[in-house]
Amino acid sequence: MTTLFGSTNFAPAAPAAKKNTFLPFLTVLFLVSYGLMTMLIVEQGRTIENQRAVMRDLLRDSEQLATLKAQILAQRNQKNTFNPNALPQYRIPALPSDHPSSQAVPQHRAFSEKMQKPTVQRPASDLTNAMRALKTI
Repeated sequence: MTTLFGSTNFAPAAPAAKKNTFLPFLTVLFLVSYGLMTMLIVEQGRTIENQRAVMRDLLRDSEQLATLKAQILAQRNQKNTFNPNALPQYRIPALPSDHPSSQAVPQHRAFSEKMQKPTVQRPASDLTNAMRALKTI
């Protein structure tokens, strides 16, 4: 029998090959991979939180250590402060009156002023920063 579009043959075709043989395997693989990725994200979140807690503890310990160091330095500075009463008093013998020298006393004062260095009280924060300062040659 012929038709306008060509011959029509109604013979049964060969059985079609299965196209969806990998679909169940791919679905299971997809679900397993998403499950593993979800577990990875949860574990990373826990790790980040643990690291944050450790950093907070270290910061708190560092602040306590800096406070203790500042207190120790303050105690040392109190012990090492200049006390003029603790040093023996030296007196310069008077010059003979027949050789008056108007420069003798000012030279002595200038010399003694150079020898005495004033102690400077610094706040505790400056002391800890001075300890952390980089010293290069």
